[in-house]
Amino acid sequence: RVSGPHLAELFADLKVHDKYELQLKKMKAENSDKDGSYEAMVLKNYLKIIKQYDLENVYFGNDVTSADKRTDVEFTDSKLKSLWNKAQMAGFSAEDLSTLKDEFWHQQMKIQELEFMKSQKNDIPDPADNSVDTNEQVSNIKKSKTEIKDGYLRLEELVSSLPKNDPLFKDSRVHQLWALAKKTNWSEDELNSFK
Repeated sequence: RVSGPHLAELFADLKVHDKYELQLKKMKAENSDKDGSYEAMVLKNYLKIIKQYDLENVYFGNDVTSADKRTDVEFTDSKLKSLWNKAQMAGFSAEDLSTLKDEFWHQQMKIQELEFMKSQKNDIPDPADNSVDTNEQVSNIKKSKTEIKDGYLRLEELVSSLPKNDPLFKDSRVHQLWALAKKTNWSEDELNSFK
């Protein structure tokens, strides 16, 4: 529990964070955060506040993955797992893989948000009593599904794009073999002879 001066600090931090959330809501309405980077920044800021005030046990009770706790790569969605495996075999540099991992986690968060919205919709006791809210929830779920679909397309495009300095192989199996060879501790001469 937070009490005393920490409670006042938490309140101040949440007031500032609320402004970020309002800006995000405005950007979503205008569809100006196409890649979701601002949304990811807002969520990261929120998770930082949660951690700073030791509220993880309250927040993570609903099984949302922390950006700080993703040292190992474990995606719950089968499409994301498949795409991630493909990305690892594609021969991206460690820096590119790290950037891709952030994109994948952003997609994972969208999927978790959709699942949460679906569960909230199912928790309404009598839909007839709350039809306006139900219609709004259905609309939000449809919008979220569209965002997730667009996210998958974007990730597939990112994964399938070869790094600029890699040779272009026509056969994907050869490219995968090349990616494995690059991960070995071979010298440049050995790698060039392998080409």
